Amino acid sequence: MFRANRFCRYVFSTSRRDAFLYWFHAWTEATFERCDQNMIHAPAAEDFRIQWEAHPQGLERSTYAEWQAMGFDRESVVADPLFVDPSREDWRLRPGSPATALGFVPIPFERIGIRPPRGEEQIPRRSGAAHAILERNGPHLPGQQRHDHR
Repeated sequence: MFRANRFCRYVFSTSRRDAFLYWFHAWTEATFERCDQNMIHAPAAEDFRIQWEAHPQGLERSTYAEWQAMGFDRESVVADPLFVDPSREDWRLRPGSPATALGFVPIPFERIGIRPPRGEEQIPRRSGAAHAILERNGPHLPGQQRHDHR
């Protein structure tokens, strides 16, 4: 059982109106020590629901307002995080993003994922959380032997 979790400074974003903000399979009063200072972005964030399974008081669903009344996400912000280009899966934050005021530390996308051997030209392409590296000679993974057919 998870206990005393701190769930702070996350960015939640969806284009779906029927999204669940949280879905708990096993909840106790000790599940979260703190859940706050998050950024929530959706077409209608006030419509976000919290789904409960096996809640000790028999709850099945709660509204975001009810969730806040329980003491969670009171300092969270409902706003656009200002992603660079979500349509192209570029999740970096633009300058002036309200997420930084909450203490969110941007993920260094340029420092994660598959990288080519040193000195080789690369063109990063994003596909969700994964990165494919394309070189002059086509797809190549580090440690994989290349065959040039020229």
